[in-house]
Amino acid sequence: MLTSRTPSARSLFRALAYPSLAAFGIIALACGASKPSSGPGGDGSSDHGSDSSDGSSSDGQNPGVGGNSSASDGNQGTGSNGSGAGSSDDEDFDDLIIGGGGKGTYVPPEEEEFCDSVAVSFVPKTPTVYVLVDRSKSMFEATDFWGKLKTAVLPVLQELQDDVRLGFGAYTGTSNAMCEGLTPGAPIGLNNYSAIETAYNALSWEGSGETPTPQAIEQARDLLLQDRAAMGASAGDYYILLVTDGDPDFCDNPNPICPADVLVATLQQTAAQGVRTLVFGIDNPSLNDDLRAAGIFDVYAQAGWGQEPDWVDGLEVGNYNGKLDGQCKGTPEWLAARTANGNAPAAADCSPQPAEGNPACFLPAGKYSAAGGTQKAFLNTDPAALAAEIRSRLEALKSCIFDLSHSNVEVKEDKVATGQIYVNEELIPSTDWRMNDPTTLELLGNACETWLKPEVTEFFAGFPCDALIIK
Repeated sequence: MLTSRTPSARSLFRALAYPSLAAFGIIALACGASKPSSGPGGDGSSDHGSDSSDGSSSDGQNPGVGGNSSASDGNQGTGSNGSGAGSSDDEDFDDLIIGGGGKGTYVPPEEEEFCDSVAVSFVPKTPTVYVLVDRSKSMFEATDFWGKLKTAVLPVLQELQDDVRLGFGAYTGTSNAMCEGLTPGAPIGLNNYSAIETAYNALSWEGSGETPTPQAIEQARDLLLQDRAAMGASAGDYYILLVTDGDPDFCDNPNPICPADVLVATLQQTAAQGVRTLVFGIDNPSLNDDLRAAGIFDVYAQAGWGQEPDWVDGLEVGNYNGKLDGQCKGTPEWLAARTANGNAPAAADCSPQPAEGNPACFLPAGKYSAAGGTQKAFLNTDPAALAAEIRSRLEALKSCIFDLSHSNVEVKEDKVATGQIYVNEELIPSTDWRMNDPTTLELLGNACETWLKPEVTEFFAGFPCDALIIK
């Protein structure tokens, strides 16, 4: 819907992140407003957060720069030494907030000229989450964590099925020859709780119940990438929600260090393809001591977010790791993962070897750094606590892709560079966002990382009038 409004100092797309599933809001495109005039001004009350202070405007069209002013039902308030008596032509803007002060909103500092404001509805992309549950033997032994987790998690998925595109699968294997990995349980889509419940209830303990987590991540990733291709321009962000209680393996009960390194590599490759993994760990006392000391679930969480963990406890993992190479070089899965993750050294680099080792050789499958990552796994033994955290994480999901396809506004391809994007009051560099097409804006790199944090709630995008096609 196109709506007129008194001129504003900026052209803004505005999105608010609420604790419901996805960020949503109103986009305001301000065109043709002159720069705010300067001069002394005072304070006024604010219902809707427009700014006016240290400046005046005789006709009320342009509020002053900085300070506080009032805006109630579209009407600019007055300050003690300056006035802003303009009014909105459309009361439909009651739910649109532009400005600083008032209800905690913000006006970017630039004083560029834009034309008269218009507003359009903003429809964010819907996130897609594949729920991937460990079905190994340890999930059924002693405490029957499988059954208790299912009882706690299913109501959460039922409540969120309207807002998140959900898929479900579980994974296990009985031997190296029968290491099937993922058993897809329900197709991906909105409002498919019934299919998920049916599939979840149909699964039970299968034989020895191994834990081929790297293989299952690859399989879930492939399903999500196929879905993303089928969704085309309407695709939002993609996630795997992993719940596991034990050391990963290749269904042959090897030294767990090698599968753990392969899982790191697999999670990193998955994140590089645009599928991030949320890790929920069940604190199992039978975990390998070295992996437990390393805080391995956090290592997985960081890899799943595309970060490089610092894995030093129990293993000296870095650019050079002769110990890891010695343990794992006879494992085909490890060699394949190392190559796929870009860590297989050229043979010429490894001969001859200096006494201190060659840092270009004997690389691990995963990528690690001394700085480490920041992402955390949620680790608990209480199924109810895990379910509550799953709810919280899913409710906080936001997409770095913003959809204008339902609006009547497009951004001209040759004018994209004139835009200015703000995340939580910070102007982000042009390298951290792009227009994928005239109606799809995507945050990249650090800007996307910042926006995905649950506490970050403000997004602005500004374009001058000649950058827009208003239909």
